[in-house]
Amino acid sequence: MILNFFPIEGSLRESLIIIEGIIIFLFLEQAVILYVRNKNEKLNALKSLQERAYMWLFFGYGCMWIFVVIADFYVYTPFLRILILNIGFLIEILCVLIFIKLLERNIIFVRKFIFTKIYSIFVIIYVLFIVFAIDFAAYISSVFWIIFLTFFTLYFKDLASRFHLNEDLKDLKIKILVFYFGFLITFIGYQLTTRFLINIFGLTIRFLGDILQILGFVMLSWFFLTVPSISEYYWREELQSIFVVHKSGLLIFEKHFGKNIKPINESIISGTLTMIKMMLDEFIDHDEKAIIEKEGNVIIMQPKKFIYGIAICNEDLKSIHILLNKFIEKIEMIYYYILEKWDGNLRILRPIEEIANDTFYNM
Repeated sequence: MILNFFPIEGSLRESLIIIEGIIIFLFLEQAVILYVRNKNEKLNALKSLQERAYMWLFFGYGCMWIFVVIADFYVYTPFLRILILNIGFLIEILCVLIFIKLLERNIIFVRKFIFTKIYSIFVIIYVLFIVFAIDFAAYISSVFWIIFLTFFTLYFKDLASRFHLNEDLKDLKIKILVFYFGFLITFIGYQLTTRFLINIFGLTIRFLGDILQILGFVMLSWFFLTVPSISEYYWREELQSIFVVHKSGLLIFEKHFGKNIKPINESIISGTLTMIKMMLDEFIDHDEKAIIEKEGNVIIMQPKKFIYGIAICNEDLKSIHILLNKFIEKIEMIYYYILEKWDGNLRILRPIEEIANDTFYNM
């Protein structure tokens, strides 16, 4: 049993308490920020789920370090120290379990909640170690890091396959790389604070580990706060309808998404969209995109030279903006000379349906 440096005394004691207090503050503060934002802002179900998952991740790690600091700096009884440490580890492990379960609600790997079940089995094994062989319980905690990283690898691989926009996919891959680097730094930093390495290299290695964890936190926070909302990957669920309107005010094309959307009278739609067009003509330039929020819906209007593309959706998503722009650009490219002198004949524009299917279904 490694006891040489515990409870921690000496010249580095105060410095370590301060820097590890900073670690606790940073992780718990991030959890509180996510909680407040989730509570106060009007987030859709997917975005709310994502924020709550990240919140539990930061909360668990911050709580774990509270127990680590208490055990390593203030507890003199060896058994009590080990017990407090394992309680902290267990809190973090349970919070990661909640994190995985929340994210697995919207994604299936082989079977529903497969990682949640695997992780739960290891949680039970870990609890049994705490009860019957507590001296060795902490040594198996590294298994949970491996499961967590494996889950994240498959999770973002699946999301990347759904993210059809090439320019954003490249940006997403950079952010995922930052996540892995931040995760690796945090993991290495955490390992450098363990009793085994401290017993070999002394307290200086723990100080270095704390610095690495703070650096890893900065990278992980940047990732979690800048990674696109999970809604971006499930944009089809947020998209209600697409309309194409000629600048004369005539409705050229409409398409509704989802199973429960009822067909709307064309004259009503045309009149409503014409009114929107008139309003936008007064307040924005013809080449400027507009976003209108009304009665819980978001109306995205993208003008081109001859037509307006309009998307009605539940949430203002970048994916929908890019797809809408791509859709109407392709229409104008194919029908440029027809739209330039269009006489109102809709029959010639029927193939727009194929363009819509190619844009919104074959991604």
